[in-house]
Amino acid sequence: MNTGFAVTTPKRVTRGAKQPKERPNTKRPNTKRPNIVAIGQRETPLRTKIFPKTIKTPPEKRGTTKHLARRPSPSLPRFPRRCIICVVRQPSLEGVQLLRSIRFLLLAAVALLAAVAGGGRDAAAFTNGAPNSIAVLGDSISQGTNFDVAHFGSNPTYSWATGTQAAVQSVYTRILAGNPNISGKNFNYSVNGAKMTDANGQAVNLNGTPGGIELAMLELGGNDICTSTEAAMTPVATYRTQFQTAMNTLTTGFPNRRIFILSVPDVYQLWAVLHDNENARNAWAGFNICQSLLLNPTSTAQADVDRRARVRQRNIDFNTQLSEVCALYPQCHFDNNAIFNAGFTAADVSNLDYFHPSLQGQTNLAAGAWQVVDMDGDGWATASETTIGTDPLDNCPDNTSDNAWPADINNDGFSDISDVSALTSVFGNAVPPAPARYNIAPDPPDGFVDITDVSRMVAFFGLGCSP
Repeated sequence: MNTGFAVTTPKRVTRGAKQPKERPNTKRPNTKRPNIVAIGQRETPLRTKIFPKTIKTPPEKRGTTKHLARRPSPSLPRFPRRCIICVVRQPSLEGVQLLRSIRFLLLAAVALLAAVAGGGRDAAAFTNGAPNSIAVLGDSISQGTNFDVAHFGSNPTYSWATGTQAAVQSVYTRILAGNPNISGKNFNYSVNGAKMTDANGQAVNLNGTPGGIELAMLELGGNDICTSTEAAMTPVATYRTQFQTAMNTLTTGFPNRRIFILSVPDVYQLWAVLHDNENARNAWAGFNICQSLLLNPTSTAQADVDRRARVRQRNIDFNTQLSEVCALYPQCHFDNNAIFNAGFTAADVSNLDYFHPSLQGQTNLAAGAWQVVDMDGDGWATASETTIGTDPLDNCPDNTSDNAWPADINNDGFSDISDVSALTSVFGNAVPPAPARYNIAPDPPDGFVDITDVSRMVAFFGLGCSP
């Protein structure tokens, strides 16, 4: 009869039948794993203040969701949390010394690997010190043309590159101040109105200089952009080919000649700075100056806005070609668009034609070029050496007190493990308190002694120099 209740009949156990095996207790014993990491740590009263008491979970709450959420992941090591922190906060004296030793050994290993990789290089793999001669290839900018109303036409003695007027402080006069051997060996092969197509002819003239030229500088491209119409601008591919032809002429047979390439100035700044100046607009129209950019200077019509943007892009594209082609030649240095990015004000532009650099413009151009070129051929630009505290016109020390070559910290005429060791003594520190002399990278230095400085040094590892 179904009474609505379920009746459970107990199972009969037959004698001799297999009984289910009792499962072994797989629970881990409630014992603490020894704290291996903390064994070597020194116990101090500070630990009791830093680390809170361990809170035990009441038995009635064990197994609940809240309780389980606090359990450590089984994939992680079960060291007590306090001891993991303890390793970071309170290393022993022996641990600190060990870390320093490891750091030193790693950096030394980097240096040794670099030495092996560069073992085939000559110990005097760069040219010796400041150049004894200089020449420039270029256009009217390098001729100092029309820099004010009293100086119409070419004024090469006011040139940013090879000029002799004290007011300009040209690259030549700056070198002369530290190297009297260059006196009278400043040559200007620039020509008013020159374009990049003229670069190779100027390079041929430079190669014919009696006694040769150690430092060649090139500034060309403004007239390839500033033309009578937008369509008359030099095509990018043509500009590149013309430049590479000139580079081949400059380098063939002259493997140790240093070549410095200036980026084309941002001619769009002429319009940006002076298009509201009536005198400037009259000069641009009256002398038909740079109409590819400066036509209809006050117009806001979209066609004129777009044309100016295309002209500026051509300027940028030309600088890209200069950078890429220069990189194909080990002795060539591009200014990394320093001149293009420098910009200028109305005071930097001539008050005669409102196009060429003024006297102040020539001075600023000289200063900008001086900062980014490696004048002594030791691998560091002038601005970087000024920050580091080494002589930008001297690539090798005369004595242990003569800071000349950034890669040679102890001034012994050789870049080796002793110099790497000096860096490791202040590794990871800012400047100051670390000496600026130890911060040799990047370009310009970043104010920290770190792996970039070590990497920069090991590029010269095993090289030496002679005064």
